[in-house]
This record gives sequence, C-alpha cells and structure tokens, in this order.
Amino acid sequence: MNTELFKGEKLYSSGDFKLCRESYAAISIALEDNQAVGIIAGYYDEDLTIAYVSEFFLHNLGYGYEEFMEVVSGSLKNVFCGENDDFIRNERLVKIHGSEDVKMLNKEGAPVKIRAYKTDSFDNEGTPLWILSAHIDEMQENMQLVNQVISSGFWSVKCDQHGKPTDVFFSYEFRKMLGYHNILDFPDSLETWQAGVHPGDIEMVDRAFYDAFRDCTDETKYDVEYRMRLADGSYQWFRDKGEVSRCADGTAFHMVGIFVNIDKEKKAAQYTRRADAFHRAYTKANLCEYYVDLKENSFDSMKMEGELAGMFEKNITWDEMIGRFTDTYVVWEDREMMKQFYDRAYIARKLEEGSEEINLECRILMNGNMRWIRNVIIRDSAGDTPRYALGFVSDVTEVKRKEENLKEITNQNRIMNQLIKGTVKLVDCYVACDLERDIYHFYSQNMNDSACKPEGKYCEFVEYMASRFKTVSGNLTLKQAFSVENIRKMLKGPDDIYRFEYCTRDEKQFKSIAISPLTWKEGKAEEVLLMAQDTTEEKLVEI
Repeated sequence: MNTELFKGEKLYSSGDFKLCRESYAAISIALEDNQAVGIIAGYYDEDLTIAYVSEFFLHNLGYGYEEFMEVVSGSLKNVFCGENDDFIRNERLVKIHGSEDVKMLNKEGAPVKIRAYKTDSFDNEGTPLWILSAHIDEMQENMQLVNQVISSGFWSVKCDQHGKPTDVFFSYEFRKMLGYHNILDFPDSLETWQAGVHPGDIEMVDRAFYDAFRDCTDETKYDVEYRMRLADGSYQWFRDKGEVSRCADGTAFHMVGIFVNIDKEKKAAQYTRRADAFHRAYTKANLCEYYVDLKENSFDSMKMEGELAGMFEKNITWDEMIGRFTDTYVVWEDREMMKQFYDRAYIARKLEEGSEEINLECRILMNGNMRWIRNVIIRDSAGDTPRYALGFVSDVTEVKRKEENLKEITNQNRIMNQLIKGTVKLVDCYVACDLERDIYHFYSQNMNDSACKPEGKYCEFVEYMASRFKTVSGNLTLKQAFSVENIRKMLKGPDDIYRFEYCTRDEKQFKSIAISPLTWKEGKAEEVLLMAQDTTEEKLVEI
C-alpha cells in the first residue's frame, strides 16, 4: 500500500486485488482535481462490483467496511439514490469523465449531497476500473437547498495564464433547470453553453461574458438576462451573473457565477406591458380588434364596427380577409402598402426583430366618406416566438384633422403670416408645438441651422435643446423650463406670454425665447408657439 498517497488512511480491498502504478496515478488525479475525502473504485460488470473503498469514504457515510459491503451487496448501484439512476447505468458510466453532483445514502438512510469526480484505470491484470473520488460537504447541501428556493444553479470558469477562459464546470442544479442529467447530456464546455443561448441573444451575451474577463479594472461586470434552450427545445428566460477573481496584475484566473430562472417574472412583466398596451388601445374609436395566428393563417375577431362585421366570417383565412378588406375599403393609392403591412411573413419578421409594436396609417372609404385609420399590431404575450399577434384598427380621422388645422395655423393663418413677416428680422427660429399630442414643427430663418429635425415629438425637441443649451438664470434647467407642466403653469390665460433667456453651454451665444398660446381649451394651452431671438451682441455688451 502506498501510504504516502493516502497520508495514513487505510484502503480496503474486497478480495485479492492489487493496484498497479497507473491506478495509483489515476487515484492521485481524482483526489487532486476534486479535493475529495474518499475513494471508491470497482469494475464494469453487471453489478458495478466494488473492489476498493477508502476509510474516509466509509466514515462520511457512517459505515464500517463489513457493514457497508453487506448493506450495498458489494454493488455501486446500491450506493446511489434519487435521480441518479441514469448515472449508474453501465453504458453511461463508462462514458462519464469529470465532476458530477450526486446523492448517496448514509447509514441512517438519508441522502447525502456528494461532488464526485469519475475517472478510469485498470488493475494489475489489465481489467478496466472505474474510480470515484467523493467530496462530501454540508455547505454543498445547503447551497442545493438555496438553489431550489430561488431556482438557480452554480457554474465556474477557470482561465489560462493569459486570462482566457478554459475549463468550465456546471452544477447539477444548473443542468437540472435545463432538463439535463449529467455531463453526457450537457458537457462542461463553453461551446455547449453558447450553443444553447437563443440566437437573438448570443451576441449580447458573448460580448458581456468576454468583456468581464478582459477588463483588468474589474469595473465591467457580467450580469445579463437572456433566453436559454431547454432539453425539450423550448426557451426560457434566465439571469446570469458572475464575479471574476484576478491576479495582482489584473489578469483573470477564475470566474464564479449564479444562473437564475426568471422566466415566470419575465413573461409576467411582458404580459402586463402588452396587456396594458392593448387595453389602452381598446377605445370607442377602434373599428375592429382581432387575435391572429400567423402560422395557421387564422384569426378571431373581438370587436368590429357594423359595416365591417361581414368581413370577419369564420370560414375565411386571415389572408383572404385582409385582401377583401383592402380591395373593398382602402383607397387605391394605399392598397399596396396596406397588403405589405398585413403580410404574415412581414409581421413575424418585425416581431422576431424585437419590435413591440408596428403600425401604419392609411385612408379608407366608408359610407361614402374618406376616413383615416391607424393599423396596429402587437405581439401576443404567449411565448417568445412570434406566432400569435394582437391587432386593432382605430379611426384617427379627427387626429388627422387636427394635424391639418395645425399646419393651417403655422402655414396659412393670416395673423400668423403677418406675425412671421413682422418679426422675420427679429426671430431667427420658431416652433409650433402641440402639447396634447407631443408634436412639434421647427422653422428656422437660418438655412444653415439643420441640426434640429423639422418635425417630430416635442419630448425629443426638449431633449435636443437641453443637450445644447442651458438657461441663463439658475432657477430652472432648460429641460424644466420647456416642460409641458411648466409652460402651462406660466401661461395663465390665452393672451399670456412666457419669456426666459438661454445660452449655449460655452456661453458664446445667447437667445431670448417667447412662448404664447395658439389654442386654449378648458383653461390650459393645447398648442403653443415658441419664438427665439438671438441676443448675443446685446448680452455680451451687458456682461
């Protein structure tokens, strides 16, 4: 017996068996790689007969040698319990190499959590041997209970001397969450893990993973949410978070992480967001609402206006209904884009790309009148593959009329034109804003001033102005001054004017702005006009 190898521990033999030099070398590797407290070894016969067992192994299960061999009948198959039946099947055990999390029964019949490291060798007669080192740790048992409570699993990655990830370990709980049993089903490799990440998430996940290793300052953390493929082919959402241990020079040598299933929370949040969007859309202005199966080319209508009811017959497909609706109601100039918008392949592609909502405005003729409609498609909350969609068609004719009125106010209104002509030398730009609908139209006397888009959302205009300018007085930030709430607070009547000064952030250009109501309704300004005048020369003289 090589007592130096076992440091005084006894190694029992069930017969006249002798270990060869290679067997001792294999046991040394098993002990070193697993930091184990016990060894058990045997043959690949039908019963996986136990040939050797260490005193450390017996001690941690509470047995003496003779008692242990009697209880398990000398077979490894009677040592394991629970979900490890697959591990001790002969044809699989021979293929397994490396670490596995398993459970063994102790003397009291209670399952004990064990980290096993399996390797192979042969005896002095050349007969193949399986060898298991067993690391029994109460902390491992506690960690398993925590993992069960929060649906999580442990993983770790070792690096080479250059900080490049090499060896990977996935815990039993990690594999179990994905529907796998052991390293044969889900090998310990980066390639195995990366192959399971959803194609739409892999680029983001890879970048975050490797950036965390490369950042020697340790400021870049690996903390991502992504979809992972399960053994049955479906995907679920997980949060993956890891911490890197580094050498003195900042080079990574080890990362340890936790893998948490957040599928229920993620889908609940998605459901709430999509349901809110759909409920907001469920108004009297909607002409129809529907639920469509993009794969089966079928739909169910949930609401339709009287004249449209005949379009939603149960015996027609989605494509047929869209074709009939387009040919019957949509004006001919808008028909082609309407058909493209409702094409099932187009909808699936846009939703697959991550769009939460796609929309299109077009004109229809109904009851002899032309009406504007907005067609909206949003992803259904059931699943991440874009098979089902929720949609609605709403009448936006009045909205369009308001837009035309706004254009009339800013472009054709006689009083406005006179104001513009009279102030052209004083005003270098003005902005017509619809505060209710979050819309602005920008006009500049300086043709070289093209940084601001001519039209868009008012909130975007405010962000643009705040990024370039600041108020001269310190009472309000420019963003606060331009806010809808502040403008309405300062404009107490339809004839009021709200003025303040602002300048570029380097204080080289100064401007004065006057804000006055264009339309007033129910005690507040709905539409306002912003007129800006360059006061740089006067301000510099004043300064």
